[in-house]
Amino acid sequence: MVVVGAFWVGLSLSHHGTTAAGADPVLTQVRQELLHSYYRPVPANALNAPSVPAIINALHDPYTEYLDPTQFRLLTRETHSSYPGIGVSLLPARRGLVVVATKPGPAERAGIRRGDVILSIDGHSTTGSSVDTVVGRILGPRGTAVSLGIQRGMRRLLFSVVRETISAPTVQSRLLQDGELRIGYLRLSAFRLGATPVLARALAKLRRHNAAGLVLDLRGNPGGVFDQAVGVSSLFLSRGVIVTLVGAHSGRQVYTARPGATNLPLVVLVDRETASAAEIVAAALQDNRRAVVVGENTYGKALVQSIRLLGNGAALRLTTARYFTPSGADISLKGVTPDLHAVDNPSTRTDEALQAALQLFLH
Repeated sequence: MVVVGAFWVGLSLSHHGTTAAGADPVLTQVRQELLHSYYRPVPANALNAPSVPAIINALHDPYTEYLDPTQFRLLTRETHSSYPGIGVSLLPARRGLVVVATKPGPAERAGIRRGDVILSIDGHSTTGSSVDTVVGRILGPRGTAVSLGIQRGMRRLLFSVVRETISAPTVQSRLLQDGELRIGYLRLSAFRLGATPVLARALAKLRRHNAAGLVLDLRGNPGGVFDQAVGVSSLFLSRGVIVTLVGAHSGRQVYTARPGATNLPLVVLVDRETASAAEIVAAALQDNRRAVVVGENTYGKALVQSIRLLGNGAALRLTTARYFTPSGADISLKGVTPDLHAVDNPSTRTDEALQAALQLFLH
């Protein structure tokens, strides 16, 4: 699963704007969208820039981006329940894109591992490429192959991976038995459309099997659709603020939990690749004293993007709000701080972070 959730939290589709006579209609529409929706005042040098790329460069905002029609179709595909891909989650790294998670599928079978850095795709370097460009090269028709140049430690490797239909959202669940104690384990890899009901069904099954507590594993989760973060939080919170959005044009929007959530004891697992929408959930459960957060400091992305359709079939992904946790914290660049620090050692068969989480149920 190729996910760019670390670069977008919210997804809303709309089509706004009119065109001034004699002006480039797309350029005019991009300027209007920024004037009406951007999360902070737009600098004059950005509005006066002569082209869409020049406008975006002048914003100095890595999350605001012009998506050509192909890139927009790919982004839309990534939010839905299945798409042709290779089965990896990615986040940007200094030299390329780092694999933060894999699921059973073609990439895993080919030998690609978590921590691998993708340096090239079909011979094209990923250095300096936008995330959407990289995603566009990895995704493709089912049954076709993509060649990936990988850095693994000091070694350079080359993999050929055949694309398959990847199902999403990925929710893994199982019942962990520790003596007489039954703990339900839920792992959510991304916040795609449909993540909330899929997780709710898995949660209900664990409750039917008499789980005494729950572990929600958000490690390696790069985020996704904003509404799904609110929905997942509400599965565990019966009341309280989940998140607050603040934008220059949207004012202050407070999202609160709905009654009816499970009240089973809860531990949330996070790591440095837990980002964006996943951080919203972790912070909401921590600030409302609903869960103990175990792991590492998270990624630290507190900006929300929305999608605006453009008249030429392309789209503008722009930052429309900053989000704050229920306690009012801005987690930009610093992330969510866990209540208990624990890290899995990949060289051992034991998941040390999960074991630390399970130990909390025994106290």
